[in-house]
Amino acid sequence: MAEIKIISKEELYKMFDEEERTGRDFLDIERQQEVDGKWCQVYRNTRNGELYASQTRKSVHMGFNSNEEGKVEELIATVEKYGEAEASYGVTGRTCHEMLAHDLAKLLPQFRFVIGYNYQCEVYQN
Repeated sequence: MAEIKIISKEELYKMFDEEERTGRDFLDIERQQEVDGKWCQVYRNTRNGELYASQTRKSVHMGFNSNEEGKVEELIATVEKYGEAEASYGVTGRTCHEMLAHDLAKLLPQFRFVIGYNYQCEVYQN
């Protein structure tokens, strides 16, 4: 496996700007994985084959219209390991998502939640 170089968000955005400026796409999303203890999005540079990783927030799918069994524990472990996570749901609407996210926040007062109207539920370690 090729060596993965960790880059900052700023370096990644410069590459995206170069793609836009030149009209040539050269960064392909490969996968998400842990790199040096951080959860990262891995990209392949198609011009030279190099792999780049940029830290991102790991998403934990909580279930469809509910917090499924075992998912709360998975979310806790993810936030404790990486310092942050995103809780995502399969829901029938924004109201259901918001209710589930607020219920989760009440269940886990040890974490800080950012809950937005548009399906946003970010969880941070205090």
